[in-house]
Amino acid sequence: MATLDRISGLLVKAERSDNEHERDAYMQMAQHLARTSGVELEVARQNTLGKEKRDRPSHHYFQIGERGQSGLRALLHLFVQIAEQNDITVDVYGSMSSVSAYGYESDLEYAKKLYNVLSVQMVDAANKYLDGADWRRDTAKKSQARRSFYQSYTERIAKRLSDANRQAERETNAKQYDVLGENGNIVQRSGELVLADKRHNVWTFYRENSDVTGLFDTGSPITSRRAAEAGDRAGQRARMGGEKEIGGSRPGIAAR
Repeated sequence: MATLDRISGLLVKAERSDNEHERDAYMQMAQHLARTSGVELEVARQNTLGKEKRDRPSHHYFQIGERGQSGLRALLHLFVQIAEQNDITVDVYGSMSSVSAYGYESDLEYAKKLYNVLSVQMVDAANKYLDGADWRRDTAKKSQARRSFYQSYTERIAKRLSDANRQAERETNAKQYDVLGENGNIVQRSGELVLADKRHNVWTFYRENSDVTGLFDTGSPITSRRAAEAGDRAGQRARMGGEKEIGGSRPGIAAR
């Protein structure tokens, strides 16, 4: 867990910084480290003698909220976007109160940390916007404005994570890694192929263990441009760090 500890340290620095550009730099570093370490961990797995001894993907059940809770779709959408940027495949259940997530343990733990921090900030930022003068000039209903705010916030978070991933992958894709071949000989594979192997392993594990059929769209249409712009700004300012779970009446994501 040393790498996860380093990532957590970067996220804490992001949380504590009052400088927007510094916060974003720490976030980029954390996601960059998560991506590059993911490739290195996959190389280590492939170099483990005997497939039965290799670390395999795992399955976590996450409780997002209570059935019928307001804003569940938006919270789910945020979790799904974070998961997708970290090589995690998610099944969403019809009640929208829980998900099954499939991926490697370090990715699952990192996604959980990000979600617990970012979901708090999303809800708090939306409440502040809707309590302010700017929203009162909006022609949309409050519920529509909130959904638009959440949607744009999540889209901005996904873009920030994606940008960090692309930067990391430019580095790892250019490298050659020594891994064990099928006959036990050492062969060289590019970082791009190693990452593809990792994703294939997760997808195979998901196909073997998922009991959900069909896809569930967690996104929402934007009906308030003013609220969407505010959500985008909040997503850009969001601090991707800290150790706090969701407080108040909204419990932090639970896993079992």
